[in-house]
Amino acid sequence: MRSLSLFIFLFTVFICSGADSGALEHRASRAFDAGEWASAQALYLRVSDIEPADALPYGRIIFAGLMRGDTTVTTSSVERALTNHVPLDSVLTVLENEALAHFDGHLYVVELHRIGREMPYLRRPVDARLLKYYTFRSDAPMMIRYAQALLRGLPDSPLYLNILAKAYLIDGDIAAAIATWKRTVAADSDNIEALVGLGNALYESNPAEALSYLEKAQAIHPTPYLASRIAALKNPE
Repeated sequence: MRSLSLFIFLFTVFICSGADSGALEHRASRAFDAGEWASAQALYLRVSDIEPADALPYGRIIFAGLMRGDTTVTTSSVERALTNHVPLDSVLTVLENEALAHFDGHLYVVELHRIGREMPYLRRPVDARLLKYYTFRSDAPMMIRYAQALLRGLPDSPLYLNILAKAYLIDGDIAAAIATWKRTVAADSDNIEALVGLGNALYESNPAEALSYLEKAQAIHPTPYLASRIAALKNPE
């Protein structure tokens, strides 16, 4: 029945090819907002034909299809978007926003994993998205997993090193966090996040070393917080 209803609606939409694109987008948006997933999917398929460079229709096609239980829609829609030179990141942003708006963030993660499995040439950008997702949720084990995966391709990336250090800190492995922040500083000597991280992590165990990192951070980007930390180390009670 789902397939039949979608076919009927697709036929109806496609015979209305002379319709104004703005009116069609309005109809698609209205169906989507109402949770009329078959209609929304069909209408956004038509919108994507008329406006092939717009990311929103592809993301909403995926979401509407998934709401109908169609797990094949993700890969096919991503392929169409890429064929039309729409950045993957733009499509995934739409999908993420819709999933979060409908209180179903897990759906977004499941589809990221699906894209990674079914389209392995997109594995790296998908891993970057997964890292961002798990960082937002402070999921230390998954942050470690995806930061390490991305670092295999960019071993000196300050971004991924800092996320990895943060994950170790959340996980309670201070020694690993310190070692990782030192890798960041070796790659980028003026990296504020790593300098402050090291200063705080070493504050009690090695005050002299902590002071050197905090003073360098203060010289690059002075703040009252850093000034107070430095003053406390220089004038311990």
